Amino acid sequence: MSVTIREIAEKTGVSITAISQILNGKGERFSETTKNRVLKAAKDMAYKPNFFC
Repeated sequence: MSVTIREIAEKTGVSITAISQILNGKGERFSETTKNRVLKAAKDMAYKPNFFC
């Protein structure tokens, strides 16, 4: 089963909305630390976007 943004949110302590914005390249309002934490978690968890959602 693939990783969801909800699982990334649980692991990082960042909101689902923030995760979505960061992963979609619209996370300008978030600190570099937060963006890096989210992107690292997504990579470590082998996150793949679901284009049907």
